[in-house]
Amino acid sequence: MLTNIVILMVLIALSSFFSASEVAFISLTNAKVDAMVKRKLPQATMVQKLKSNSRRLLITILIGNNIVNIASASLATVVAGEMFDSAVIGITTGVMTLIVLVFGEIIPKSYAHNHAKKFAIFSAPIFRFLQTIGYPFILIFEGFTNLVAGKEEADKVSEEEIRAMTLQGAKQGAIEKDERVMIERLFQF
Repeated sequence: MLTNIVILMVLIALSSFFSASEVAFISLTNAKVDAMVKRKLPQATMVQKLKSNSRRLLITILIGNNIVNIASASLATVVAGEMFDSAVIGITTGVMTLIVLVFGEIIPKSYAHNHAKKFAIFSAPIFRFLQTIGYPFILIFEGFTNLVAGKEEADKVSEEEIRAMTLQGAKQGAIEKDERVMIERLFQF
């Protein structure tokens, strides 16, 4: 039984990892990833490669997260069945839902949102490996998703977004006032 509890804790940790990775990769804009590559941060090119097919990356993350969440719920039910009366199994479902929600979703996603670059760099080799070993399954899910949701379109930056980024950069002090004026003038032509 102790073995099952340890396995359950590992599954919750894996759920946390997958959830954090999802937010880390989604939070990173292509511009941030390009800057990471330019600064030659370790694994930055791998992060860029993974993000170049964001649907495949998301499918990989979701497959992993669902496997560990289903396994943890199933194992918790087995452990509860061994320890308690069958009436407690329903309570176990509620407790596991709360544990997965807090420790497998909310906390890791909040952390990853604040540390997206660091977490994406950390998790990139793991997802590259998972995509390699799970390629046939991922490809099937990707094909089905493309069929239902349509092909993924490349991100395009609009004039409005550039103006908004320029304004934000000026507010944060990353862009000087004269640089902002120069950028604004480019769009007047």
